Amino acid sequence: MPGALFAQSPVPPVAAPLSAWTEIEAEAAKAPPTGYNAYKAALASRPMWKNYFATYANWTAPAPRVPADGRLPNLSEKPRQPRFPLTPRVWPAKPGEASVCLWEDDKVAAVSFGIDDNNAMEVPMWLEISRTYGGIPITWNLITSNIDGVIDRGRVGSAGTWTLWKSVLDQGYQIQSHSVSHVGNPVLEDGWPGPDWEAAESMRQLDTNLPGQHTKVFVPPGASIKFFAVSGAWRASVVKYYASARGSSGIPINPANQTDYFDIRTTANIGPFVADEVTPGTPAWIANNQLKSILDPAHKNYRGWATFFTHALNFKDAALLTTKDPALAKVFDFYNKNRDQLWVGQFANVALYGQQRDTATIKILRTDASGIALDLTSRMDPEVFDYPLTVKVRLPDAWAAVAASQAGSPVPCSVVRNDGATYALVKARPDRGEILVAPKKN
Repeated sequence: MPGALFAQSPVPPVAAPLSAWTEIEAEAAKAPPTGYNAYKAALASRPMWKNYFATYANWTAPAPRVPADGRLPNLSEKPRQPRFPLTPRVWPAKPGEASVCLWEDDKVAAVSFGIDDNNAMEVPMWLEISRTYGGIPITWNLITSNIDGVIDRGRVGSAGTWTLWKSVLDQGYQIQSHSVSHVGNPVLEDGWPGPDWEAAESMRQLDTNLPGQHTKVFVPPGASIKFFAVSGAWRASVVKYYASARGSSGIPINPANQTDYFDIRTTANIGPFVADEVTPGTPAWIANNQLKSILDPAHKNYRGWATFFTHALNFKDAALLTTKDPALAKVFDFYNKNRDQLWVGQFANVALYGQQRDTATIKILRTDASGIALDLTSRMDPEVFDYPLTVKVRLPDAWAAVAASQAGSPVPCSVVRNDGATYALVKARPDRGEILVAPKKN
């Protein structure tokens, strides 16, 4: 199985040594005289990065946010055992009883999808692909340094503009951080400010240039050349500023009750995990992590969270997806056809929901003919963790229709039935006041 991004041993370096350039020069000298070569490209871009880093010569790391009242900024630990027992859907037995659903809308499992490295030239195609599959909620993970062509006007077509990315946000999609420089030159002697800068400054640039943006997820960049593999400090830096971080384990499924929220499993190598049939000889780590397993009650991945991502597809016609990238088309088809069982959610929303759910407490304050009053709390910092949890409430048999409110304001509520009993699914945010589920008057 591929190693996790935040490997414990051996630990990659925090920065590349100055001597890396000697190695890069040697590799570049071996390259053919024509055509793209990563080592030649690194050498050519070195002056650009040194000039850019010079503008941050006096940069100091901002202090991490300290939540009030002893709340948690995130769940940063690597879970060594399940946080709670995993069960099928829970159906409270008595009227007035309530429970927090494992996933939004009491879905069986969760799925999400992201695009790395901006690839702005493909945004129109991706919007069309999303519409084709019923509105796939895409997250774009952006490298911030060259948006608007700040350091390389020739590549602004890939980096995009702040105007473009604001339009993406306005259409209901999400944007998260993929660092400032994508470790284009992680050499301290060349002025690289370090991993804290990549984490904090990318968040600042996104939140400053995109009105209404609140960046909560960091996607650590992979090095395009081995001498720049400096992932050793990402986790230590990212937990200071972010609610969660994606990893690159090569496996797409996270157990719902044992997710490492700062090494969330994912893969861009999609094909092996959407096989129509697992053939003999398939490695166990692939055979045991097929996407469809999250809906299989007999499988260890049942009720898990599956995430996939991609980079540039290198075509611009959405109609070509099924022929150019059939594996990705199969993922979207699976998402779309199983919406009755899947929460097809934005990556950050699922990460926020999971941590709030894992630390949530729900109390029944009172139950009478006028309504059922609940108190929903979480240990997470409410200034950052503000995504609604779905609470399932068993209703008295006589209540045919209900409405819900929190702190006096209406909140989404739907009614479902199971085994002859009636339940309300209420979407409410922890620590935002009393939740009241009341029968509607005729």
